[in-house]
Amino acid sequence: MKSEIEARLLNVDVDDFIFKLQKANAKFIGDWLQIRYVYDFKPVDPHRWIRLRTNGIASTLTIKEVSDKTIEGTKELEIEVSSIEDTDKILEKLGYTKRSIQENKRIRYI
Repeated sequence: MKSEIEARLLNVDVDDFIFKLQKANAKFIGDWLQIRYVYDFKPVDPHRWIRLRTNGIASTLTIKEVSDKTIEGTKELEIEVSSIEDTDKILEKLGYTKRSIQENKRIRYI
C-alpha cells in the first residue's frame, strides 16, 4: 500500500525553488499536465466522491471517502483504467455528471 502526505505551499517562488533543487543536484524527472474529473454520488454525500484522473500516461478511477479531518481519515479505493475518455463516457451512461474539472501542471524532481 502506498502512503502519501499532501501539502499546499503558498507564496512560493517556483523559479527560485527549482534553482535551489538544481543546485542541490536534484534529478529532474519530468513535467506534465494532470487532469482530474470529480463526480458526486447519488444522492450527493459531501464526504464521498468519485475522481477520474490522468497524467497523460496513466489514468485512475478512485472513490474517495473522508471519515474525519486527520491524515488517516481519507480512504481511497483506486483502479487503473485504460482510457480517461472511455471511463468518463461509462460514468456518464451510469448517470454521473462532472461536478468539476481541474488541471494542474506538475513538476517532479528526486
